[in-house]
Parts: sequence; structure tokens; C-alpha cells
Amino acid sequence: MADPDCSPAPASGDPALRVEVPVDLEAVDGVRTQVVELAASWGLSELEDLEVVTSELITNAIVHARSVSVVEVRQAGADCVEVMVSDRDPEPPVKRIPYEQHTRGLGLHIVDALSEEWGVRVVDGGGKTVWARVGPFPGDG
Repeated sequence: MADPDCSPAPASGDPALRVEVPVDLEAVDGVRTQVVELAASWGLSELEDLEVVTSELITNAIVHARSVSVVEVRQAGADCVEVMVSDRDPEPPVKRIPYEQHTRGLGLHIVDALSEEWGVRVVDGGGKTVWARVGPFPGDG
């Protein structure tokens, strides 16, 4: 059930952050940091779930789409954040059965567990956007 403090999907308006991400797993840390710092600047705290969901969405785009991706972030309601990762691969993501060692295949299970809601939108001209709404987060006040 969606939290009443989170706007219904999709959030509207221009993103507060837009970052192009190369096909390089080493780029995940820097983008994740930017997303968390932005949410903190909105007065939100306890952002660990946002940090993990952001990492999983970006990593999935790099590993599965193998194309440059674009991360966009919007505030969704008073205390929720929407993270969107767009790539050029038209194939929708699939929640897979994790590998026996449980070291791979958990990404969308983690996103599902930690986000208020998530989904996929088709991008005009090809590709997709996988989005997740995370929160609500406590404010500083």
C-alpha cells in the first residue's frame, strides 16, 4: 500500500538531478552519493534505503542494458524521493530467481523490498525507464 505522504507515480516536473552514467560499475558510487546528498539537502534523513535502491537500479542498467544510462531524481511528496534510471535497452527488467549462492539476481527483489513502489515506463524512441519511489523519510525538523 502506498504511503499517503508519497505522491502517486509518476512524479511530475523537472528532475532536481540529472546525471549521465557511463557503462562502468565504478561510476555507481559517485552517482549514489549525489542522490543521497540531494535528498539530505531537502531535509530528509535516514537515507540508507534510498542509497541501496539507487545503487541497484544503476547497477542493473549497467550490467543488463550495457548502455549509457541517465539517472534522474525528483522529490515525490513531502518526504519521498523518486529515482529514475533510463537506458537504451527496450527489454523490461525481470525479477529473477537468485543464483544458488545468493550473490547475484537479487537487485529487483531488493528494490521491491525497500521502495514504496517501483515500475517501468517505455521511453519514446526505444529503451525504458525503471523508477522507484523510496520513503517516507523522517525530516530534520
